[in-house]
Amino acid sequence: MHSSARIATLLWISLTGIGCQSGSFPDPNDPNIAGSLSGEQMQLVVRGIYENLAYRVRTGEITEARLRKELVSRTREFSRDINLENLDPGEAFAYGEVLRTAEEWDRAEIAFAITMNAAKTPDQRVNAALRLAHCQAKLGKAKDAIALARSTFDAPPGDKGAILPAVLLEIAPALERAKVDKELATLLVDSVTQHLQVSVDPATPPGKAFLVARPFHVRNAMDMSIRLYRRAGDFAAAERAAKRRRNVLASLAMQR
Repeated sequence: MHSSARIATLLWISLTGIGCQSGSFPDPNDPNIAGSLSGEQMQLVVRGIYENLAYRVRTGEITEARLRKELVSRTREFSRDINLENLDPGEAFAYGEVLRTAEEWDRAEIAFAITMNAAKTPDQRVNAALRLAHCQAKLGKAKDAIALARSTFDAPPGDKGAILPAVLLEIAPALERAKVDKELATLLVDSVTQHLQVSVDPATPPGKAFLVARPFHVRNAMDMSIRLYRRAGDFAAAERAAKRRRNVLASLAMQR
């Protein structure tokens, strides 16, 4: 996925449901207010920054590369005032998302660790763990990131939906140069298995969207796993992955 598209997806996921309950929209051009903002309010600020930059891309004023650079820079103007000491676990996830957008991976890692340790539901634990794994991948903690991503596999079927997108779009790209090709390829294959176990209500808009996107995520994950197995020199595993890719995609096509 292109970097700006990944950012847009990340922001959409992290900001869905935020807004009407958060009062007035904070000014995204005033970093002096950062110290008084809650985690959700700071997420709204980041959304405002992104939407302004995205408009400038659409009008041809700036490039997508410039969008990414400015989004990180301007988000950091607000994230620098996040105090991680004695951080309220209820606010940690929102602040962690802001820190991820600011690419402050070490500080985001702390915020998501707090969130994961305080999680009260499988859904909260899975989402915090996957984001924490992304931060660890960015920090070069390859084995920790892979193990943490795998730890989400015990989630109930209704809470597995975030696993493959996070592994495919965030964790795996961050680990492609970490010399863990075979382990990463296997994580992708196993994440596809998890994705096929996800239970959704096809009558709902989120359920429909999941089912439409599922073949694309599966295909892209399997393609990446095949490439990684080959790069690792495990051509037998690559062939097994290619066969599984064909079978799974054929099965999904029959379900349509």
